[in-house]
Amino acid sequence: MPGRHTILIVEDEPLLRFDLAHELRMHGFDVVEAARAAEAIAVLEARDLPVALLCTDVQMPGEMDGLDLVRWTLDHRPDVIAAVTSGSAAAIASALTLCRSGLVFPKPAHAADLARAFQRVLGEASPSSDSSVA
Repeated sequence: MPGRHTILIVEDEPLLRFDLAHELRMHGFDVVEAARAAEAIAVLEARDLPVALLCTDVQMPGEMDGLDLVRWTLDHRPDVIAAVTSGSAAAIASALTLCRSGLVFPKPAHAADLARAFQRVLGEASPSSDSSVA
């Protein structure tokens, strides 16, 4: 069981977002959900939550796509690990240059596979002391 790490999911498809959020909670993570990049940036800028990992889809409504969000996160919140899901081969190729090995997932990605990958990457990181607040 991982520590109480917080994962920010950015997915515009409500059922996909719900499924992943549910699976991550079942694996012991705290989860914050956003439907677009602008919502995710607001969460990351506020720094109210100790977000350890961002998991974003690439294609979504708004001015920024998921790859733009990952770039923003790398520039403004380098402490947050980025993971990407996409159904586009071109987006997957681009994401591979931005994300750590093992954190780029072609769709359809199984929520349990993502949860196990996130457990692995966050397993050695110590969660923030603030994360004990539920």
